[in-house]
Amino acid sequence: MRIQYQNDDADLWAVFGHQPLKTWTAKLVWLSILAILLAAMLGPLLTRTPSQANSPNGRLSQAALFLPLIVIPIAVILTVKKAGKRLAPVTLTLTEEGIMVESGHSRGITAWSGFDRVLRTEKRLFILLTHKGAHVLPRRAFPTQEAFELCFKTCQARMAAARTLPH
Repeated sequence: MRIQYQNDDADLWAVFGHQPLKTWTAKLVWLSILAILLAAMLGPLLTRTPSQANSPNGRLSQAALFLPLIVIPIAVILTVKKAGKRLAPVTLTLTEEGIMVESGHSRGITAWSGFDRVLRTEKRLFILLTHKGAHVLPRRAFPTQEAFELCFKTCQARMAAARTLPH
């Protein structure tokens, strides 16, 4: 069985523990806090008297307050680039051995024994890996509801068969 699809933000948000916007926001908050703390610590060290406030070191500590204005856009750019790779078109093929995944930036196969379980909601299949990852297959990737159900049942059967094989 071969499935071609492209995840969207809703699919990524649906993965347990994988929330790009939440992660992005947390990174920005922490980077901002660190930059402000750095500026607060450097300020008193570099400007010991009011006359030193206009010295090169005093201006440096004042400039450090603007560090978040530099750090935040860089963090945003890096996060968007990373998210763009996750949203690339994907071809997922169910084979007897496992699941082969091909996208614009990677290709690999995972044996059925490497999967924990498959979950189904009305809009998605979650094929959960044992190492806390998942393949998210949106319902829209399947031509019919029957094909969606067949994929779910095939994954269940092959995972169960892999668990009964001797290691």
